[in-house]
Amino acid sequence: ESIKIAEELYYQPIGDALDRSRYFESLIGCYRIKMEALYKLNRPAEMFETHEAMKSLALRDMMNRRSDEQKITLPADERIEEKRLNDELNSINRQLLQIKQTEKSADVKTVELNRHLQKARLAKEEWLGNVTSENEKDNPSIRAQNLNLAQMCALIPDKDTAFIEYTTNGGFPDVTFILSKTDEDIAPSTRLKNLLTDNITLQGGQACSLTAFYNRDWWENEQYSRWVIELTKRMSEFREQIARNSPAFKKNAQFIYDALLADAMPFLKDKKHLVIIPGGIICDVPFQALMNENGRYLIEDFTISYAPSLHSLADMQANRHKLAGQTYKGDFLAFGNPLLSNQMVANLRVRYRGGNLGDLPEAETEVRTIGKFYATSKILTRTTATEDIWREEAPHYRILHLATHGLSDAEKPLYSHVLLAADGAQDGLIEGREISEMNLKAEMVVLSACETAYGREIDGEGMVGLAWAFAAAGTPTVLASNWKVDSKTTADLMIDFYAQLNEKDEKSKAEALQIATLKKLKSLKTSHPFYWSGFSIFGDWRK
Repeated sequence: ESIKIAEELYYQPIGDALDRSRYFESLIGCYRIKMEALYKLNRPAEMFETHEAMKSLALRDMMNRRSDEQKITLPADERIEEKRLNDELNSINRQLLQIKQTEKSADVKTVELNRHLQKARLAKEEWLGNVTSENEKDNPSIRAQNLNLAQMCALIPDKDTAFIEYTTNGGFPDVTFILSKTDEDIAPSTRLKNLLTDNITLQGGQACSLTAFYNRDWWENEQYSRWVIELTKRMSEFREQIARNSPAFKKNAQFIYDALLADAMPFLKDKKHLVIIPGGIICDVPFQALMNENGRYLIEDFTISYAPSLHSLADMQANRHKLAGQTYKGDFLAFGNPLLSNQMVANLRVRYRGGNLGDLPEAETEVRTIGKFYATSKILTRTTATEDIWREEAPHYRILHLATHGLSDAEKPLYSHVLLAADGAQDGLIEGREISEMNLKAEMVVLSACETAYGREIDGEGMVGLAWAFAAAGTPTVLASNWKVDSKTTADLMIDFYAQLNEKDEKSKAEALQIATLKKLKSLKTSHPFYWSGFSIFGDWRK
């Protein structure tokens, strides 16, 4: 009953999907209590289905709304209101960009305009929430539908692939689920005393195995509390050490590997690809840089991709199938090193407390070189890499590539930015919220920019940021960065990635990234994870 009420309350008109998800954070305790009961009843399949039912509701909701069949059709008066709200937001942003150069009282006016910007954003969100709620009164079918275990197993393409999903309680690690196709009985690890398994037979006779385990021999005692504190500390240190190119990362890499993966390894025998579905503080972990007791990185043994949930992965895979017959204007559209105005740079440095927003000459080389892999490509750099051209051309290309600056907004993740060149009509700041409202038809978006995968972790939703916004816009695959990346090494990594994608043997996207990554890892100059572990594939990793 509690879960039924929680799901009904999620769809009440309290704002947009992300606002509802923040509210939903306070309601998901009932899902976890149900999982506890199911664990004691030895019903792992229902445990897994319960956990998945509470995950990435906002993303699934927004992805459903992007489909042509379920798109909201606005009446004429609402279209006029939408344009007015958007024009107001663009006008305030343009004023903020211009004011530092044209006014002596820049600081005072900037504070005032930022206040107006916040009000304009809230007005747009309130309008969107009202429009959405009115539409839902007559169209309840747009609500996200939950998958059962058999449907989730059907997402696994072969015996080489395994899904690893981490549940959290209060943000901290709780249950680990492993889902894979196998013809063999799974042998449990001797370290695990509290292990649940389930097997189902799919159409065609193939078996699918689910494993679930807690570390319950010490879960609710002082040892667990100390372990959680230590793990939280080490995860934070590990991310910082990698992002700062610090040599002192290996102890943390091995500690986190032991905490999150060691118990899972007996169930991953003979697997080649891992799909990681993280939660809580685990969302911050670059799994590719974790290291086992023999000093091997995880990326050396597996190709790796990520997903907010298996439900959202199913939607992203469905989007890929919808694009099968799509006709494109061209194969590859790239924006590299756009010319940022002095006003934009000055304003953003104030708003985000500094940061290097200088030229990215390597990004120009990157996009021009990659463009040569494709018969029909359009490369835009400097003054031609504008927001207007982005809006006009992005829906018509098979692959989109943005080699520019990106800025993450932890408080309002869908107001994170990709920076393009400004022109007379647009400010050059493409917000995540604007991207999520587009109807993109690209098979893949590559964000060769800073912090485009990073954002804010919302309980039940996962990490919300620019990569999430592109998924909401209908993109099946997003390759994005987790921290401020080295421009020169990024250019080399991206070129190697695309070179592998365009080889005759047709590698998967995950394989192409792994090969490009290992090339960096094996070079003495770029062997530190700072140079190669910053990029992750989200969604459909296949060919």
